Amino acid sequence: MSLVPHIPNAEKSDHECPDVTEATVNGMVWKSPSYAIFTGGTGSGKTNALLAAIGHQSKWRPFEGGIFLLSPNVEAAIKGEYGILDGVIPLKEWPEITYFDAYPGRKLLIADDNAVVGLSTKGGEDSQRNRADRICGYVRTHKNLSVYMCQQMLVNVPPNLRRLASHFILFPNRISKDTLHFIAKAVMVSKPHLQQIFDWCIEAGPYAFAIITNEPDGSNRARVRIHGPEGERDVVGIN
Repeated sequence: MSLVPHIPNAEKSDHECPDVTEATVNGMVWKSPSYAIFTGGTGSGKTNALLAAIGHQSKWRPFEGGIFLLSPNVEAAIKGEYGILDGVIPLKEWPEITYFDAYPGRKLLIADDNAVVGLSTKGGEDSQRNRADRICGYVRTHKNLSVYMCQQMLVNVPPNLRRLASHFILFPNRISKDTLHFIAKAVMVSKPHLQQIFDWCIEAGPYAFAIITNEPDGSNRARVRIHGPEGERDVVGIN
């Protein structure tokens, strides 16, 4: 008998972990809700991979509560690279933490190149910095809100937001090897293992990327994905 019994939380009753035996589940289908940080330089393939993840996730469990986009030039982004998504709700700043209460069900917030490293502290408890922290933490887990964040460098994500991430999607072809030690520490993988993963990605092709998860999802904790005739697929992994 466990000395720490499971106490159900009504606000987390809609959380779900994918069943790897389901036909719609693959390495791009993650626990719901999840918080993924996509990191790589310009032209690395971040947005393409993010859109692919949305497609796979939606095929498994649709975002019936809505998809929200937070971006410096959000209107242009919705018409451009995010044009393949229907009904995207634009956001120009981190909203109040009660904002998502009006959207029941499974939701997704995309924060694309939002300057999170310099978020304003003006407003104290209701500052942009505090809102981002609460949304990526409390709101995500209690309101079934997945968060996908795109940043060119992982160091641009403040420590308080990095620690909350469940998944890291890394694009080694567009990441400086000088930052390997920092990234290894941030994603909680040993530097030699991360170096091996990066080498596998570089060998696999210019747009190959690594997925590192800090929440169990039925697949290897660290894995490399490549494009090929069979589509996106895991080729190697480290538990």
